[in-house]
Order: sequence, then structure tokens, then C-alpha cells
Amino acid sequence: MKQLIAILLIAGLFLIAKQILSKYSSIKQSDSGSGQSARNAPSQVVSESLPGMPPSMEPSFQAAQRQGAIGVKNWLGRYRNYVADPRLGAIELDYVILISRQDSFEARRVFQEVKARTPPSSPLYERIKRLENSFQ
Repeated sequence: MKQLIAILLIAGLFLIAKQILSKYSSIKQSDSGSGQSARNAPSQVVSESLPGMPPSMEPSFQAAQRQGAIGVKNWLGRYRNYVADPRLGAIELDYVILISRQDSFEARRVFQEVKARTPPSSPLYERIKRLENSFQ
């Protein structure tokens, strides 16, 4: 009888440990998953999905991005008139982040321009609010 109780006790402890481990794994996965979903949350809109730029300009913009801040600046100088907000604002905010270490004055200037023309109803408004402390 003692052996049966010991076996049942060990089996019970094993099942409890197994449930705790599966619960821990699911919590760990949901935490890592929520980190990904927070990056892709509606408040953090992916700039490629924003309207305002003709699809035919996308390859030239991607080439400019590969060149870094200088490439994006040159691209903006050349094609700014063909791109509308909110996509233009998103591209300029990307440029602000790229240039912020090399030329903080230019980064602040461009940020202020984007902020001034972005209404609270814009999909970029949340991003501007997050960056505001860095570029004031």
C-alpha cells in the first residue's frame, strides 16, 4: 500500500511539474509573440503600407535606402514632389533616424517639419509622439 501511494504521489508530482512547464512555455511564447505583435501593432504602421507613393517609385527608394542617409536625402531632394503624406512623412522620419547621429541639427529640422504638417488623425502621429522627446 505504501508503494502504491508513493507511485501515485510521484506520478502526481510529475503531472504537476509537466503542467507548470507547459504553462511557463506558453507564457514565454506569448511574451515573445507580443513583442513581435507590438512592433507590428496598428499604432506602429509599417511605412511601406502607407499611401502616397506610386508603386513604380518603390525600387528607386529601396536603392536609396541601401545607400544610407545620403541616398535617402538625395532621393527626397529628387522625388519629394511626387510623394504625398503620410508616406512622405514616414520616409522623412526614417531619414531623421538615419541622420540623427551625424547631423542632429538637420534631424531636428526635418522632424519639426514633419511634426508641423502631421495632424493627430494621421497614422504617423503615434510615431511622432514617440520620437518627440529625442528631437525637441
